[in-house]
Amino acid sequence: MKRIHPLVIWAGIIIIILTIGVLGFMLVEHWSFLDALYMTIITITSVGYQEIKPLSDNVKIFNIIFIIGSFSTFTYALASLTRYIISGEMQLYFKSKKIMSSLDNLRNHVIVCGFGRNGQKAAITLMDQQIPFVVIEPEERNTREFIIEYSNFIFIIGDVTEDALLKKAGIEQAVSLITTLLDDADNVFIVLSAYSLNSHLQIISRASFNSAVA
Repeated sequence: MKRIHPLVIWAGIIIIILTIGVLGFMLVEHWSFLDALYMTIITITSVGYQEIKPLSDNVKIFNIIFIIGSFSTFTYALASLTRYIISGEMQLYFKSKKIMSSLDNLRNHVIVCGFGRNGQKAAITLMDQQIPFVVIEPEERNTREFIIEYSNFIFIIGDVTEDALLKKAGIEQAVSLITTLLDDADNVFIVLSAYSLNSHLQIISRASFNSAVA
């Protein structure tokens, strides 16, 4: 199941709370949309502005329930959304979306499996030589700095030993594969899988022990 992004969740919570407030004031007191929206905003933000109209008992009851049920949730969602934007996470999210859309256009590129110290060195070398490449890495935090700094950095987050991810990275159109995982067994598995998908592929693999070298 695809995980819902926090940005969507927080924005959705804010929209739901605003909708409940607007509909409540419109239905209970028959206010216009603009008046209901204004009242909703000043209620949940506690700015202290005077009510635009005298409040009936029904509106007061609704307002009490609305404040109790929505204030803390709205404040948390708004703070989380603001923190998300300020921290650069929002920029990272949209940049990732844009980058992923370019996967279909990759040709004659290099696939880098694993983005530890060796994988990062390989990526920097490829960038310096202006060779197109895509990184497959299971941990998103390992790619975060590069995604923000380099606009053309293409990556896939997931298990690098899965054939589906190799295909998603365009292994059939790739010219080379570099695997830099810590586990020699995983590197051997990737080499065999990659060769079965593209027998013309040039493959470079890390080996921690001599026994892993054929």
